Amino acid sequence: MTNQRAGKGLAKRGSPHKGSKPPATAPSRRMDVQFLRVIAVLSVTIFHFAPGFVLVPQGYLGVDLFFTISGFVITAQMLRAKDAATWSYLSFLASRVRRLLPSAVFVIAVSMVAILIRGNPVNAESESRAAGSALLYVANFFFAHRAVDYFAQGQESAFIHFWSLSVEEQFYIFWPFILWIGLRIRIPLGRFILLVGIVSFVGNIFFIKSYPNVV
Repeated sequence: MTNQRAGKGLAKRGSPHKGSKPPATAPSRRMDVQFLRVIAVLSVTIFHFAPGFVLVPQGYLGVDLFFTISGFVITAQMLRAKDAATWSYLSFLASRVRRLLPSAVFVIAVSMVAILIRGNPVNAESESRAAGSALLYVANFFFAHRAVDYFAQGQESAFIHFWSLSVEEQFYIFWPFILWIGLRIRIPLGRFILLVGIVSFVGNIFFIKSYPNVV
């Protein structure tokens, strides 16, 4: 009788997680994603050391792979956090800043010190503006406004490679809002992402044709 009462008491109290979702666990690393990251790194590396290599023309393959992987991973993280009711836009941005900004600040600071020591004053002033755009993740707009050709000789900047990091950070800023809108209006996720992809592709074609020197 005592054991039955004790059992009923435990049944009433229930388990610690009854009525609430268990804490979300971090998923294991996907080997297919890691393999694609290796291909992306090798593509960019081969381009810079062997720019004429036909399999990686102009290094775009690696950059496109990086952007695609980043979009997939970040979207999956946001959806998992949303299901666990733990996602926060500010927390998400803070995590991106903690992940990217310290190393970026270090590279920018060291580069500026080297430029100030070895460069001329005119170049140092121009590079300081480029450094500011890199620090604010708007380097892509900065160099596009100056019509800088990434592949042209004589227009090199120590911070020109920050254009891709700027694009990635801008994706982190705007994509959560776009995804949130899609979830709010209850469009099936696959259809919504397909719609966004089509709009993005059409916009890309328009800007390439209308502003070839900028894009």
